Amino acid sequence: KIDGNTLNPIWVSRIHLSNITPNNIKTIIEYNDIIETSDKNLVLAGKYAKNANSKESVLATKLDFITGGLIWYYYYNFGQTCNESANSLAETTDGKLSLTGYVRKCTAPSLTGSNDAFYAELKPTGAPVIGTYQRYFWPANLDLWADKITLYTASSGNDRLIISGYIDIPVTGTTAFNRQILIMNVKQTGGIISTHHIGDPKPDVANDLIVQPQSVSPDYVLHLTGQTDNYNSTAAVTNEAYYLQLKFNANTGVTALTEFSTFPVTTPPFNTYRGRTGIEIKNAGL
Repeated sequence: KIDGNTLNPIWVSRIHLSNITPNNIKTIIEYNDIIETSDKNLVLAGKYAKNANSKESVLATKLDFITGGLIWYYYYNFGQTCNESANSLAETTDGKLSLTGYVRKCTAPSLTGSNDAFYAELKPTGAPVIGTYQRYFWPANLDLWADKITLYTASSGNDRLIISGYIDIPVTGTTAFNRQILIMNVKQTGGIISTHHIGDPKPDVANDLIVQPQSVSPDYVLHLTGQTDNYNSTAAVTNEAYYLQLKFNANTGVTALTEFSTFPVTTPPFNTYRGRTGIEIKNAGL
């Protein structure tokens, strides 16, 4: 935790899930997302493995906001025998935690492969909510990648969320695929309401998303960022950051694309970059 005015540390928490010994010194603990919960504490989500050759499991950890002290931690073997990790989490109106991420499609003895996305719900105590785990299967050699989960309603016990990332779409009559932006509209139980993909012939990936409510319910505007390989400024550039705006309906999903912009730099000396990516998007409060 860092002081926003001085940028000095308020506390630093080094997270060990057990005492360090020669037997667990190579343990992998990796976090991909962090949120502040309604009780003013912090929850982190990512993955855990005993070592680089062991199965990776989904990991969630709760810390005290004031002290950084450990409140609880759990790791979950949702994917059974294959590697899995949480990429993002959101707190729903009733205080539960919604996770999304990936499960590898593996064949023993391997633990890795291409990716399916998953959804899971946790109680505020960290215990799984029975019956909410969903694995969204996609063909064996293709990726369905969940990078971000975003709550967009305020209906206790009956919320809706958007999972964004990317999806590999097979090209008819070939073994090729087209990687496109994924927008998946899901219930709090993990059930799919709608799924849409957006993109051009070369890869497009979504890394972050925010939701803007509209005056007429249930309509929203989605603002996204990520990377595209389709509109590079020069032949030397492999990808550009983008801003994408979509119209969205809670019942039918994406209804229109209203803006897609990239930001190439062609003026020396700043035009020597090889690629740029939009990592995060925030509401400026205007």
